[in-house]
Amino acid sequence: MSAKFSRARPLIEIEKRIFVELRASVLEAAGRIRRSSSAVAEADLLVNFAHLAALRRYVRPIIDEAPVIEAVAAVIRSLSSGWKRRAKDASSPTIYI
Repeated sequence: MSAKFSRARPLIEIEKRIFVELRASVLEAAGRIRRSSSAVAEADLLVNFAHLAALRRYVRPIIDEAPVIEAVAAVIRSLSSGWKRRAKDASSPTIYI
């Protein structure tokens, strides 16, 4: 039994040396890894927002300098998209939630 351990000892030492070198390399690159991880996370978030916007047919609003917000024949949907009502006519100021 001790013969097996004596043969395994050099392998264990090699594994320890490789692990120490690997750990040092990872620590040296930690800043780059963190920055890359952050960039990938941000890209993933933006891609998922874009995908969701396409699925739900969101559109970009038109922004102008007018001090008034006007909703004509608006449709307001709940988060579950379960409630949907339309104004009876375009002149109706009522918004249904």
